Amino acid sequence: MFEAPEPNVPQVVQEHKRHDLKCLGVLFDSIASGAKTFEIRKDDRGFRLGDFIILHRVSETSPNEVKFGGKTLWLKITYTLRGEAWGLMKGYVAIGFKILEKTAEARP
Repeated sequence: MFEAPEPNVPQVVQEHKRHDLKCLGVLFDSIASGAKTFEIRKDDRGFRLGDFIILHRVSETSPNEVKFGGKTLWLKITYTLRGEAWGLMKGYVAIGFKILEKTAEARP
């Protein structure tokens, strides 16, 4: 299911699900700086504690075209919150995470 882990990423990557996600540049930069420590996402991937997110920086060049910006963040999910009772729209999840690694170029 998983490819061999990258050299600087803990072996534990093989034990949890990996989610490759795109993130707009301004939000990506806020996460990379440590100012933004959460994401609100549609809950369609089964996000769970211990899973990994590979966040790819993208820039919108036109309304119909999204291009990769080349930078990635490897994140580990440390918290999830679901439920309309907490102010989230139905079908969405709040995800807390910690940054494991920052890379200058996207990995295949």
